[in-house]
Amino acid sequence: MESEAQPEKRAEKHFEKKQLSLNWPVEFGYYERLPNHGAEKADVILVLHGYQQDGRFILRQLAPYLPQDKHILSVNGPFPVPLKSPRGWRLTYSWYFYDLGEDVYHITMEPAVKMLKELLTQLGLEERVKQVVGFSQGGYIAPFITKELSAAEQVVGLHARFRSSELTESYKFRLDNINGGQDEIVEADRTRQCHERIIAAGNRGEMIVLPKSGHEVDRATGEALGRILEQ
Repeated sequence: MESEAQPEKRAEKHFEKKQLSLNWPVEFGYYERLPNHGAEKADVILVLHGYQQDGRFILRQLAPYLPQDKHILSVNGPFPVPLKSPRGWRLTYSWYFYDLGEDVYHITMEPAVKMLKELLTQLGLEERVKQVVGFSQGGYIAPFITKELSAAEQVVGLHARFRSSELTESYKFRLDNINGGQDEIVEADRTRQCHERIIAAGNRGEMIVLPKSGHEVDRATGEALGRILEQ
């Protein structure tokens, strides 16, 4: 005799996931810090936050270490991710959704890259972005938006690993990594291996490991970023 659950399980086999791309407007939140003079012509540094963060949070952390003569643009990711804190729920964001357990992208990087480029175009800044800085998840996606920006000269990943399996060409911009020796989320050894493969493919860039830093923007991370942006 069949249990009541068995017919339901058989029915589920006939369920198929279907997807349809829609031309649907997306609103981007962003934050800026303008230089004291010449804002209309200043080079732009694009800043990308980590998972379950937002543009204001990462800008506050990095602002003391970023050049004063640059136009800083820090953008919220396109996908909202509610985060529960001791003070209640607050709205944070993500750039993509990679399922580590299943080893699959439920949301790939491509939509965020396209939307970021459209945002920069509408702001009239696409050809003025010279450097892209990404923390954690923002650092993973940073090289892929940098590839789409004609004037970009440098991408810096903070406590993030560049995906050498997908970044297999020689690029016109530098690829620099800053990682923590105590980072338990993005391991420095694996990050170094990936960075070395990217350099071996004909690219330029530096790998910096901060022995006492973890997965955070501490003073050592900020000071290293300030130095590497000046190169």
